[in-house]
Amino acid sequence: GISVAPADAALNALTTLNIANSAATTTLKTTKTSLTLNVDNIIDSTVANLAAADLDNGAAAKNITTLTINATGEDSKFKLTADAVETLTIAAAADLDISHGSTNLGALKTATITGAGDVTLGDLSTLANFATLTASAATGDISAEVDADVVVTTGSGNDTITVTTGDTTTAISKAIDLGAGDDTLVLFAGTTAIPTAAVNGGAGTD
Repeated sequence: GISVAPADAALNALTTLNIANSAATTTLKTTKTSLTLNVDNIIDSTVANLAAADLDNGAAAKNITTLTINATGEDSKFKLTADAVETLTIAAAADLDISHGSTNLGALKTATITGAGDVTLGDLSTLANFATLTASAATGDISAEVDADVVVTTGSGNDTITVTTGDTTTAISKAIDLGAGDDTLVLFAGTTAIPTAAVNGGAGTD
């Protein structure tokens, strides 16, 4: 792996971190609360040696609360650890997949996605404070798993949103609008509950 700061030092002036052509784990130690992460071809197809970006310094320094990810160049697929992040912004000019490994975004409240790249967020359904997924300006395909009380708005891509409730009687309670594109909304198996908020598949075949 790659350590961006020595074990006894922190990059406290760092505001932007660029990672390209990596199949290893990058670990960052910083007291900064806001970071821009630029990624290009962070990928490893082997599960045993999954590429990763650990922004918590192995859980020792959970300080970053606002994270912007710019995905450019080649596709990136990696495990992201950023357990203090509350606001996540993704600009995807290239495909981005942060679903691998366990989801380490425990404090996340809002996620905003733009761009033509496909973005896979993975399972966010267990995050207690996650409230809003906004991807109305995205033209790529958006994929995420959320619980029933998350406001979801997606764009013109072929999006897949899975609503995980844990039982068949919990209704979707926040609005879902999947925008244009051929979208898929996946519900908990056997769900009988009628949504109490608007659910709109938008234009396209849904």
